[in-house]
Amino acid sequence: GENGQAGVNLSSYAAIMAGGTNGAIVVPGDPSGSLLVSTQSQATPHFMQLTAEELQLIIDWIAAGAKE
Repeated sequence: GENGQAGVNLSSYAAIMAGGTNGAIVVPGDPSGSLLVSTQSQATPHFMQLTAEELQLIIDWIAAGAKE
């Protein structure tokens, strides 16, 4: 939501593309440079951890240019 941790707001495409206080959440065409992917790929699970299948969908979407 609007008051997400580190300014991260995943409630809309525009909010995702605006990024958070730590920079870009999604870098179109660059999954490895996207904070969302790096955070979700960490070995230690955290709140709202995506499944492997969900994460792969996100990676594929970002690799394809993260179109709205």
